[in-house]
Amino acid sequence: MAEGEIVSLLGPDSGSVVAMVAGLMRPQSGSVTLAGRSRPHPGRGMGVLIGPAALLPQRDLAGNAALGGQDGAALLNALDLSAVARFRPDVVTPAQALLAALARALAARPGLLLLDPDLGMLDAAERRDFLARVAVLRTARRFAVLHATTAADDAWAFADRVAVLGPTGIRAVGPPRDLYARPPDAATARALGPANLLPGTLRESDGEEAAVALAAGTVSAMADSGIAPGNACLVLVRPEDVAVLPGAVPEGMPEGMGALPARVTAVRCHAGWNGVTLALAGGTILAHRPAAAPLPAVGEGCAIAWPASRALVLRPE
Repeated sequence: MAEGEIVSLLGPDSGSVVAMVAGLMRPQSGSVTLAGRSRPHPGRGMGVLIGPAALLPQRDLAGNAALGGQDGAALLNALDLSAVARFRPDVVTPAQALLAALARALAARPGLLLLDPDLGMLDAAERRDFLARVAVLRTARRFAVLHATTAADDAWAFADRVAVLGPTGIRAVGPPRDLYARPPDAATARALGPANLLPGTLRESDGEEAAVALAAGTVSAMADSGIAPGNACLVLVRPEDVAVLPGAVPEGMPEGMGALPARVTAVRCHAGWNGVTLALAGGTILAHRPAAAPLPAVGEGCAIAWPASRALVLRPE
């Protein structure tokens, strides 16, 4: 990690990694270094917020924050907690208690914040607000953050880089937007958000763009140089890139677009968009369409298409 960087570890074992860095768990092998030196005494040089807020019930929020260092009062003010600073943890909201625990973790001005908070008591807006406040403080105080999460949305909204964890280590690491658009494998693609993974056979490739034969027809996608023509592959296309066209497959589709016949099987309404499940030869596909976009009714036939530049050929699992 670079100084001042936010890295989100994404995966079910991410909390164990952060706990090992904090010194709360001992790794079976390997080492942890901070500023080029082996990890110091657990917690030294680090702010730690792991699990629930865990504030001392007999102290008010100001007293809890002061346990971290003399900067506690300033942090409570920066986190808009001054009005409740003299309240005990049991009479404030879970969101306020978690922010007070954050103030305590940062009060000694650590260079690194280890973050694996219990966000289960917060609603979606409070979760976003908490992570946004950490990001603002990071910019002002120039500390790095190692963040454990199993929620791709949290990693997306928060991190400079995301490290996707697999069973044996880091599967992929990079800026979240880059990993989302060009994941190295199907497991990483799924970890970062909804993913359509369509099985097919690579017909031809020029090294940049490839033609892939699916059960429903032939489509174009960005090539994987490690897959030779004639071999099995997967085509990754994100739901937001799938266009749903009422009626039959139109003639003269624009270059780079491959239209396939499909049938709408379900529509789920969300705020500002609709989730559309479609059946096509060989399986199903999910599309996310704007709420105002026209859609066929459930049971009706249609065509689906996407730009070749927004689809990616991956190795089969």
